[in-house]
Amino acid sequence: MKNKKINFFFGLSFFSAALLCLVAISSQNVMAQANQETKITVEKLVCDSIGANNTCNGRIDNLNGQTVEFIVYDVTGVAPNTPRENLTPLPDTPQTGGVIRVPIGAQGNGSQGSTTTDNIYTTGNEYLVCENVPDKFDTLPRPDATTGGANQTREGDCIRFTAVPGNNKLQFINYLEDLGPTSAHASISGRVLDPKGRGVARVRVVVTDSDGFTQMALTNPFGHYRFDNLPTGEIYIIGAFDKRYVFTPLVVNLMEDLTTQNLVVGGQYSDKLIKRF
Repeated sequence: MKNKKINFFFGLSFFSAALLCLVAISSQNVMAQANQETKITVEKLVCDSIGANNTCNGRIDNLNGQTVEFIVYDVTGVAPNTPRENLTPLPDTPQTGGVIRVPIGAQGNGSQGSTTTDNIYTTGNEYLVCENVPDKFDTLPRPDATTGGANQTREGDCIRFTAVPGNNKLQFINYLEDLGPTSAHASISGRVLDPKGRGVARVRVVVTDSDGFTQMALTNPFGHYRFDNLPTGEIYIIGAFDKRYVFTPLVVNLMEDLTTQNLVVGGQYSDKLIKRF
């Protein structure tokens, strides 16, 4: 009887130890999977001007040989559009990846630079990657050209995104400051449409320039809106806001009158567009 008790307790102890090992291995696998290949690639284009759909026109050599720095912030749980001075960047070490340095002209592809970090970021965390914009240049972050990552949005000179396993690629375009706003002016107009393509009346439409200055207009009974006397050479964000619908915002480069900038139900909008209303 005594031997049976010893064997029973020995077997129970062995089973418990094996179970703890399996739990530990499983936890390690989950943690490894959660952080597997979580990298950031910053891609930089240096352009003579911004083309249709915010593409790069005429790559130039003005930044060749220089290194452009991008500061990384962990903004998990932080409200969008929180001023950068209220944020703490990740430390600038190889283990934390607080600064991503992109050499320009070192990729053998015109004025293009690209840098990929090691897999040091945490899957599921939100990050803000902000450019230290070179002198005499403006920047255009392009969340629309981002691959990997999730919930990408533009916040000033930054891209905010949720890290996913794999390579989270972010694209930024630099263009010369003296190609910015001029004395010329133009208008932006279009319609706000419901899911069936019908105009929606009395919807607030907000246009925001690159300095964060906003203007608002209400749509007429047929869903039309219009903004006049906007400086050309500027990048504008156009958003519509209504209790019934959520509309996909537009980003446009205003060089001449734009007349068919329609806002259609669907997608998400940036809080930056409504922070002053």
